Amino acid sequence: MTAQLDYFVDEWIVGQSHSGVESEQYQSRQPLMLEVMRWPDDQPERAWQFILAVIARKPPPQVLAILSALLLEDLLTAHGPQFIERAAHQAAVCGVFKKLLGDVWLDSEDTLVWREVYAIAGVEPPFPEGWRDAFPERKPAPDA
Repeated sequence: MTAQLDYFVDEWIVGQSHSGVESEQYQSRQPLMLEVMRWPDDQPERAWQFILAVIARKPPPQVLAILSALLLEDLLTAHGPQFIERAAHQAAVCGVFKKLLGDVWLDSEDTLVWREVYAIAGVEPPFPEGWRDAFPERKPAPDA
């Protein structure tokens, strides 16, 4: 990992570890936060490395939830086919990553690999019919 990416990871974790976007910790890091949020679309390889680096730091659960909902979900939405094999491998070796994968909310309008994501994570898709009509309770996949 480069020193710059290492810096971004540390600062992002601090910014996301506090009480919301109104906190001084978040506000002082807002430009960095906004830059990182663009990576899944603009720099997918960098986003992938960032996601793995954040997980390796073992941050608090709320930081991992944000990582899943914002960065991992956006990366899979924008570049799912490109990252699905790496996601499968990472889920097989890292339980935290597997859980985060199961926490993303994708459907057929988001990415062609949405069902594969949930199969890898061992959970049922949140939108089994492929569209967002309701927010069902998440359940483990039948074979999980």
